[in-house]
Amino acid sequence: MPFDVAMPAGGEVRPDRVADMGTRWKPLADLCGHPLAEWVVRGLRSSPQVGRIALVAGPQVLEQVGGLADLTAADRGSGPANLFAALETLGGGRALITGCDAPFVNAEVIDSFLLGAAEVDAGMHFSFVKAGDFRDEYPGVPFLGVKLREGQCVLGSLHLISGEFLLGQQQRLEDAFEARKQTLKLLRMIGLTTVAKYVTGLLSIADVERRVGRILGCRCAAVECDRPEIAFDVDKPEHLEAARRLLAGRDPASP
Repeated sequence: MPFDVAMPAGGEVRPDRVADMGTRWKPLADLCGHPLAEWVVRGLRSSPQVGRIALVAGPQVLEQVGGLADLTAADRGSGPANLFAALETLGGGRALITGCDAPFVNAEVIDSFLLGAAEVDAGMHFSFVKAGDFRDEYPGVPFLGVKLREGQCVLGSLHLISGEFLLGQQQRLEDAFEARKQTLKLLRMIGLTTVAKYVTGLLSIADVERRVGRILGCRCAAVECDRPEIAFDVDKPEHLEAARRLLAGRDPASP
């Protein structure tokens, strides 16, 4: 059975990036003559493993690109709330999660991730790639790396979750999302042992799996992907410019 996709795409571009991004709404950023969100949806559609796509966004975005999705819902004001809105719209079940800013996700990337996820039974699978692989594929493109015992890694843009389970963990996820802005609360949630391991370079992928699992209340599994495209997301104007160079002359209907 194909996997439905939850695509939370609310929020606005940071004020200091609006001029360079060309819009207040990241899903509508111009990427070679098409909205960024269109590239993402078309890439998802290229995979027979993708079913329905639920897009959650503000009225400006839904008006222009809402028709690309199968289901839509209005922005609820936060990342977790929008994720839950997408899952509720889909009616539960296992679902892929991705943002509106991953223009290089396509059938091959999805196959690579799902193949790895199938090897471990977990309530949530999250993707990552080795930083060196990302640099080789996208030289000069900035990325946010995480230093782990196995080497520097980059979080991917595609994840797999059990929708029914996560819908029952809304408060946990909201607390984790809010904690990112409060240092003491974040440290308590992450745990001092985990922080100490990270600072000293001893934090492992298994440690991350266990800690995220405790926070969410389910078994979590990290899936190393051999396709660096899964970790390319358009967070900054530099990413948008790089994507324009790489996709010049292409059409989102043929990702």
